[in-house]
Amino acid sequence: MGNLARIILERRGFAEAKKLLERAIAINLSQHDATHDDLVFPFANLGLAKAGLGDRPGAEADLQKSILAARLHQHRNLGPALVDLASLRCSSGKVEEGLGLLDEADPAIRLNYEDEPWRAAWARFTRGDCLSRAGRRAEGAQLMRAAADPIKARWKRGTLYREALDARLARWGLA
Repeated sequence: MGNLARIILERRGFAEAKKLLERAIAINLSQHDATHDDLVFPFANLGLAKAGLGDRPGAEADLQKSILAARLHQHRNLGPALVDLASLRCSSGKVEEGLGLLDEADPAIRLNYEDEPWRAAWARFTRGDCLSRAGRRAEGAQLMRAAADPIKARWKRGTLYREALDARLARWGLA
């Protein structure tokens, strides 16, 4: 159920993914506590679904649950969840918090996702967006431009990460 929800989420089917993820999490919570490693991915994905639906507080709460469980279990999804939370924090004006989360995410992504270069690129791209929001536009633009190609190579138009990439590039006049 969680894997199906992730596919739907990547296609930007936020409401449908949210329903599936809530059900998958409820099933897991009937057998485990909220910090079980089986809940790292579902909580992170639910956070993304809620963010896509405009529920920032709900998204942040679910990403924080994912991060807590990931830290406890040294789970490989710690880095990506930190990047997703950093993105939310930066977009709501909490840039220093976001940059701190990205500092923690970088080594985790390098360690766990060396075979997926788009992941590190997404973290750099998110850092560029955060720096731009902090008024460091030249530095941010340089990072975003340099990180865009691996993301574009992995994600086609209409998908979660590609649409986010294109929107941010347009926001900063880099498209």
